[in-house]
Amino acid sequence: MKDNASLDKKMKDMTETKNQLQQALIHEQKRSDNYCKLYEESKTEVSTLVNETNILKKDLESANRVQKQSATNHNSVEIRLNKAMEIIEKNKALMEKMEQKNREMALKEQKKMEEVVVDNKKLLKQKNDLLTGFKKQMMLIDVLKRQKIHLEAANVLQFTEDEFLKLLNWKSDQN
Repeated sequence: MKDNASLDKKMKDMTETKNQLQQALIHEQKRSDNYCKLYEESKTEVSTLVNETNILKKDLESANRVQKQSATNHNSVEIRLNKAMEIIEKNKALMEKMEQKNREMALKEQKKMEEVVVDNKKLLKQKNDLLTGFKKQMMLIDVLKRQKIHLEAANVLQFTEDEFLKLLNWKSDQN
């Protein structure tokens, strides 16, 4: 009986251990199933992530190509911009030179105009002086003509007076 009781106790212990082990096995089986599910989910997730990574790699390559193309375009645009800026600077310098020349020419033209005005005034003064001199000469000529006429008249008168005196002398001599 002691043997039986000890065997019963062992059996109970074993049954309990068996139940505990079965419980642990069920628990571990559930954990294993959970891990399998997690593994499958992770596998699916990894596959999805791999696909997304591949898509992102392609997008990155495409973006890199676009960036390189954009950089190339940017460089060519920058080169054209620099050339355009150089041309603009040259044209600005040329325009400034032309404006300076125009200013200088305008000053020269203004000086020439002033000289022409001064010369014109001188010529007008000379013309007026000549006209005044001409009028004076005409008056002098007129005076000289009158004097000549008076002298001729005086000569004629003298001549007539001499003839009258001769005539008087002749008549007195005849008498």
